[in-house]
Amino acid sequence: MYKNLLQEIAQRVGAPLPHYTTYRSGLGHLPVFTGIVELAGITFTGEPAKNKKQAEKNAAMAAWSALKQCKWPANFGLQN
Repeated sequence: MYKNLLQEIAQRVGAPLPHYTTYRSGLGHLPVFTGIVELAGITFTGEPAKNKKQAEKNAAMAAWSALKQCKWPANFGLQN
């Protein structure tokens, strides 16, 4: 859901689509994935997760939460 919302925001403001990067750390049998998303030149890092897919979702959720708290949400078409 949050990944879709970020894509919609990017399209509204004419920015490139969000770009996700995922880093793996931890032991081989217990990996930890950290997702980072860049949107309109701003980078957001999500909470670590047990798999890449969840790490990207967490990054998208972190971005969405941060953008909603901005003083200029109208620029991104967000509603409080």
